[in-house]
Parts: sequence; C-alpha cells; structure tokens
Amino acid sequence: MLFSLYYAFLHNIAYTYLAWLLCGYGSGEAETHLRLIAEVVPKFLSIIRLKSGEYVKIDQLADLASVHDSVQNIIKAM
Repeated sequence: MLFSLYYAFLHNIAYTYLAWLLCGYGSGEAETHLRLIAEVVPKFLSIIRLKSGEYVKIDQLADLASVHDSVQNIIKAM
C-alpha cells in the first residue's frame, strides 16, 4: 500500500513537471516548487549539491501521512 502511494505521488510530480515543460513554463518554475517542497518538508525531499550539479533526493521511507499533515498545517496557517 505504501509503495503504491509513493509511486502515485512520484508519478504526479513527474506528470506535473512534464505538463509545465509542454506548456512553456520551463524548468525554472518546477525548480522553484521543488525548492519550496524541500523547505517545507525537508525530511521528505532534499536538494543535494555536488560538483556535477544539483540532485533531488526523496526519502522513500518517509511517512506520507506526516508529510501530508505538515503541508496541510502550513496551508492552514497562511
């Protein structure tokens, strides 16, 4: 069950990114959103800087319910 939720979440991110590229938004906006996710939920997504570039690391063992709750709490606080 957890794997299917994780896969669905990643599929949604990939589909959204592809839609941004096809609509002409470019990767800059997607990068901004990924950085925001890394800032809001650092236990789930982090950006790693190496000499060869920047990479996104997603914690596959993160509890998606707690990630969802964290995001919802921030949205409610706005």
